[in-house]
Amino acid sequence: MQNNIGIFMCGCGTNIKDMVNMDEITAYAKSRPGVGLILVNDFYCNIDGKNLIKETIRKEKLTHVIVVGCSPKTHLATFEKCCEEGGLNAYYLQMVNAREQVTWVTEGKQNSTEKIKSLINGAVNRVVVQEALEKKQIDCNTDVVIIGGGIAGIEAAILIGQAGDRNVYIIEKEPSLGGNIVKYDEVFPNMECAPCMVAPRLSELSSLEKVKVITSAEVQDIVGYFGNYSIKVKQNAKYVDEQKCIGCQACFEVCPATYSSKFDENMRDKKAIDILFPGSVPNCAFIVKEKCLRFNGQDCTLCKDSCPFDALKYDDTDKETVVNAGAIIVATGSELYDIAKAPQYGYKRIDNVYTTLEFERIIAQTGPTDGQLVLKSGDAPKSVAVIHCAGSKNKDHLPYCSGICCLNALKASKIIKHRIPDVKVTELYVDLTLPGKQHHDFYEGIKHEGVDFVQLKNSAAVSIDQENANIPIDPNNPAGIKIKVTYTDIHGKTDTISVDMVVLSPGLVPAQSTRNIQEMLKLPIDKNGFLSEDNMKLNEVSSTIEGIFIAGTAQYPKDISATVNQALASCGKVFSKLVPGKKLDVEVMVSQIDQDLCAGCKVCIALCPYKAINFNEDTKKSELIDVLCQGCGTCVAACPSGAAKSLHFTDKQIFEEIKGVLA
Repeated sequence: MQNNIGIFMCGCGTNIKDMVNMDEITAYAKSRPGVGLILVNDFYCNIDGKNLIKETIRKEKLTHVIVVGCSPKTHLATFEKCCEEGGLNAYYLQMVNAREQVTWVTEGKQNSTEKIKSLINGAVNRVVVQEALEKKQIDCNTDVVIIGGGIAGIEAAILIGQAGDRNVYIIEKEPSLGGNIVKYDEVFPNMECAPCMVAPRLSELSSLEKVKVITSAEVQDIVGYFGNYSIKVKQNAKYVDEQKCIGCQACFEVCPATYSSKFDENMRDKKAIDILFPGSVPNCAFIVKEKCLRFNGQDCTLCKDSCPFDALKYDDTDKETVVNAGAIIVATGSELYDIAKAPQYGYKRIDNVYTTLEFERIIAQTGPTDGQLVLKSGDAPKSVAVIHCAGSKNKDHLPYCSGICCLNALKASKIIKHRIPDVKVTELYVDLTLPGKQHHDFYEGIKHEGVDFVQLKNSAAVSIDQENANIPIDPNNPAGIKIKVTYTDIHGKTDTISVDMVVLSPGLVPAQSTRNIQEMLKLPIDKNGFLSEDNMKLNEVSSTIEGIFIAGTAQYPKDISATVNQALASCGKVFSKLVPGKKLDVEVMVSQIDQDLCAGCKVCIALCPYKAINFNEDTKKSELIDVLCQGCGTCVAACPSGAAKSLHFTDKQIFEEIKGVLA
């Protein structure tokens, strides 16, 4: 069939038409081979302009369309729709960017005119070798899997569960939901009771019929694509029936075995049958198998004998299940940097030197000291040093600022002064990072409570040791042993203070579970190991893989409010993209792999950022998964045998355009 190309030249108000010789351009365009007509209009993006394109396509039976106007980033979708409604395949459209690429950046009317003529020639050459592509849709599963049961996962599960139109599976590695926030006693800046804030949220989550909680569980594998993911989950045995146990704690009292409680930062022993904290969800006991006498060769049934609900299941086993969902929200969180790697802080070497998270457990009503702020001797401290940036902004440890460590440190001082008003508190800091509403006011309030602030030269300008370090400590009488904090301030002066307790505020690093999921999904990470977003400004909650969303500190350190906001935003993405009863549009401009040319070198598999290419062990060739491919062209550029090509960006199409522009 003979080509009948229609060129629609947009004046874009004065942006194009006053900057070029329109008559010269239209005469040149009309002379190009295959061009049947050229129409000039002030605006093609308004209603009249769009209708003109549609009517002309039908009336003139156009085979191809070229729009000369603004950037395709602005109106490609607009003109594709015009083509479709005019009865022409949208992929027979080509745009010439005469505004952003020419008139806005080129001096001289004639220079702009010549540039546009060259671009039109390239477009004419290219459009006639473009292929008609058909848009595809697939059925999808609208259920959602949330990996991580901290505050981000909890809030996301509640919001999606409230809609009631899909199942939500929340997978948590610990026996109960809650994450780190349930370890806190109070939260900044208003010092609300943390358990009082979290408890009703956990209660609401438990009441939602569509929310399925899977605890003591870890994701083993994830396969599939947006709309159709399969997540393999291993749930470790609790040896207690969740359907029967109500958390009455009758079994705790009789259990003779203990374990070091990770929940309490290993600062106290708890019974080998336990619940992490009062009000846990699920509110079900679990047995620590490694410490339970029964699982270590002894015939102990005390917990079973004491249980009024017959909830013990000694024959329980680990279970593997597969959960199917259309989208995944990764809310696996972060953890404190192991400050023991920086020995100058004395952590794990000197008594009464704690991290901020250990301090949280000490002052918590459910903590190892029942909320009493005391030293290991049992005495109340008379002086405390709170040290910011422990290990942070230091190329040997954490080169970055975590942003919330200052607020954690300030909160510690606030609590110390509230519990023991006469205590002397000294905050040693490098810079104060106080983003967020009321955070600066929070700092000002603490200053007025009598806390001393000393600015350090840098984060390495502080060291901690024990006074009289050469004198052996009597472990039965550690009282009176002081901690020596030596520092260099911002002016270069070195000084020393003696204190009873030190609270270190380390930065955050990605949690191990975050690293595991990242490796499993091949998600990109930033230079500090946190999950990278699709776009830092415009799409912070999406990963680069369609259908995988990010929430909370798995992406970067942030406070509770920012974490919750991101979790809710990720839900908005899920709701807008996965609609019950509606099919998913699939990217049309994908790659293709020619099986006759593929040598099976696997270069494309290693480079694909979307996990869209598999290796067929039978044929020993790479195969593309269309629904995962985003058409980035990485495989096309890398393929040494030329087997990979991109639809709508084939070598022939690109070469024809280049030839036309350079002619």
